Amino acid sequence: MTAASDPRELLGFLYVMEGSTLGALMLRQFVTAAYRLHTTEGVAYYSSGDRDRWACFTARMNEAHSRPEDQERVIAAAQRAYHHIAVISQALSAGLTPGT
Repeated sequence: MTAASDPRELLGFLYVMEGSTLGALMLRQFVTAAYRLHTTEGVAYYSSGDRDRWACFTARMNEAHSRPEDQERVIAAAQRAYHHIAVISQALSAGLTPGT
């Protein structure tokens, strides 16, 4: 729906996904333990963060959307993305025991 109504809002979702790669670096060990993974298979996303790429990405986002009303739309879309990711994460984590 977002892509059809206002494709610019997809940048909010992209912001969340790209930014989460930095935080994912810190979470890799916990995800590996929680899902009982014994190899690096399944955790490539949790190894993909790059500070230089993030700096370039955010600079381009700022250049592309300098008008406050555009920024507000992207921020609202990012907030929706965070909400949807939380719902998915809760569903995937149902029944997992921390530390096992």
